[in-house]
Amino acid sequence: MPLITTRGAMSARGFGFAANLPRVVQYDDFASSSSSTIDITAYTANGTLCVLADTASNSTGSSITKVVPSGFTEVASLSTVGGGVGLIHTVSYKVLNGTETTLTGQNSSTNRKVAVFFAFTEGLITSATKSASVGSQIVNSSLLTQQSISTSGQSAPTVLFGTFGTNVINNLTGLNPKDGELPVSAERCRVFYKLVNSGTQSAVMDGPTVSSTAAMTSFFITLS
Repeated sequence: MPLITTRGAMSARGFGFAANLPRVVQYDDFASSSSSTIDITAYTANGTLCVLADTASNSTGSSITKVVPSGFTEVASLSTVGGGVGLIHTVSYKVLNGTETTLTGQNSSTNRKVAVFFAFTEGLITSATKSASVGSQIVNSSLLTQQSISTSGQSAPTVLFGTFGTNVINNLTGLNPKDGELPVSAERCRVFYKLVNSGTQSAVMDGPTVSSTAAMTSFFITLS
């Protein structure tokens, strides 16, 4: 469950004395699923940022339909068909309003979804804007190329992200530097993040060291 008491919604909105405090973003929680849907009911709270990475794959080489949950903004969607493998990796986000329950996403023979939640330590997130430039690459039985991302020119608070989706369970360096990775063990779909609450931050997103059918993205989201 999210630690709602850390968000200070009462102090910031009810009494106003926290309104002028610097905004500080923190990791809140995450959910995962191996089906076409993902239940986020237990993690939903008004003013929370949800970033969803959704990977679906098959061993028939069939194309897979892209799905972005209602109300979410697409960051990137990468798909490939070849070598007897079909794969799609879609990333999206939304500032939640507290009414969200089960999200419907992509569906194929193998599904992996990871939803990661972030909140302000005081007050509510009211808007989220993705970076104009999004690093994205998808390969079929090959190696991914390292991606670089920077928040230069952006106002904090900002969260740097790297996401990864593949048709086989795989491990990788991920985002460097990073504050967290979810899930923490090797999986078919993973989200890496770095919190930026002051100044600017640069990071590198690395893929696995073995060839596979895989997709990778890197971007940031600025919050207010």
